[in-house]
Amino acid sequence: MRELRFKKLVLLGRALGTTTARRYLDTLAQTYLVHAVVPYYANLGKRIRRAPKVFVSDTGLLHALLDLREKSDLMRHPVLGFSWEGFVLQHLRAHLPFGWEVSFWRTAGGAEIDLLLLRSGLPSIAIEAKANSTDPRPRRGFRQSCDDLKIQHRWIAYPGEDEFTLRGEMHVLPLPMLIQRVREMVQ
Repeated sequence: MRELRFKKLVLLGRALGTTTARRYLDTLAQTYLVHAVVPYYANLGKRIRRAPKVFVSDTGLLHALLDLREKSDLMRHPVLGFSWEGFVLQHLRAHLPFGWEVSFWRTAGGAEIDLLLLRSGLPSIAIEAKANSTDPRPRRGFRQSCDDLKIQHRWIAYPGEDEFTLRGEMHVLPLPMLIQRVREMVQ
């Protein structure tokens, strides 16, 4: 049943058409029901994704729309990673001062940075959102993208409790610690 609802949402988006869907998306964004994150562009000779990532601003509303009533329902659902990324995004946006923006990076080859914090339009902090608390290692594309964009601050937000460092100077942080680091960096 839940999978059917998810597929219906996808089919509805396709049926609306590009222009109509954009108009509805703009309306939802203006009412703060959704947040569209635009991709970061850098002339590195790579083909990058140009479509925005769209997040439901309230993850509780997203879960209700998908009829996810229990935590166990969410943990088995394909929307888990997307939901966690949206949750991290909402908390980050609440703590970013004027002059900072949130973007993302994804190449046609699949290398990706989930959330890219920009200061004056330039990438400063790369954040990977991992919903898996037992193995929050990012894909190789995250490290490669950070190297390509010359980003030194590489953080992974996960729902665990301990902070630790992975190879390549990637710091794995629980969300409250990540928010504290961001607040310290952006001041």
